Amino acid sequence: MNKVIANIGAKAFFSMLMKYNLVHADCHAGNILVRIKDAPNELTARAAEWFNKWKNYAISQIIKYGFDSPFLRKLTDDHFAYENDIQKLLDKYQERVEITLIDLGMAVSLTEEKKKNLQHFLEEVIKGDPLECAKWIYRISMIDGKPLVENENKKYFDDLLVMFKKVHLTALESLQGLTVLREMLDVVRQHNVKIDGEISILLTNMLVLEAIAKDLDPNINILRCAVPFLQYKK
Repeated sequence: MNKVIANIGAKAFFSMLMKYNLVHADCHAGNILVRIKDAPNELTARAAEWFNKWKNYAISQIIKYGFDSPFLRKLTDDHFAYENDIQKLLDKYQERVEITLIDLGMAVSLTEEKKKNLQHFLEEVIKGDPLECAKWIYRISMIDGKPLVENENKKYFDDLLVMFKKVHLTALESLQGLTVLREMLDVVRQHNVKIDGEISILLTNMLVLEAIAKDLDPNINILRCAVPFLQYKK
C-alpha cells in the first residue's frame, strides 16, 4: 500500500503542475492527509475493477481513433495489458486511497510562458540533455533582481553545464530521483544567483515530495512519474 500512496501522491503533484496549473506550494508531510478506505466485498471489488479497466481503455481508444476504433469494433477480442507492477497495484488499491491536501495558504499558478518553460526543462532533464537544461536555468536566473544577459556570466553557465553533464552520466533508470535539482540549486547558491521565485518554490516542493515518497517507496523515481503528464506541454 505504501507504494500506491507514494505513486498517487507524486502523480497528483504533476497533475496540479502540468494539467491544471494550480499547485499547492507547501507540500510538506503535515499538509498531506492519507485515508485508507475499507476494502469492498470481493464481488463488488471485481465488478468495479472490470468496469474501470474497460472504461479507461475505451476512453483512451476513442481519444486515439475517434468513435470508429478497432477497440469498439472488436471489443471482445481486445485485451488490456498492465505495463508494470505499480500499475497492477494501482488498479487493485487506488480506489481505497484518498489523499487530501490541506492549508492552501500557498499556491502557485504559472503564466503560460513559465509553465511551458518549466515543463520543457523537466522534459530535457528526463531526456538527459545537459546543454538545454543549462540554457533553461540560465534564462530564469537573476542577479540583483535583473535577468542575466546572454554570455554575461560565462562561469556560471559553464558550471551549470558541467553539473548537468556529470549528473546525466547516470542513466535515468538509476538516477536518484531529483538529484539533478539538488545539484543545480547548489550551483545557483555558489554563484549568489537567484532564480524565478515561483519556479524555485515548485522545485523545492518537488524535493520535499521526493523525500516523503522515498520514505514510502525507496525505489520510486519521481521523474518517471512526470512522464505521462508531458502531454500537457504546449
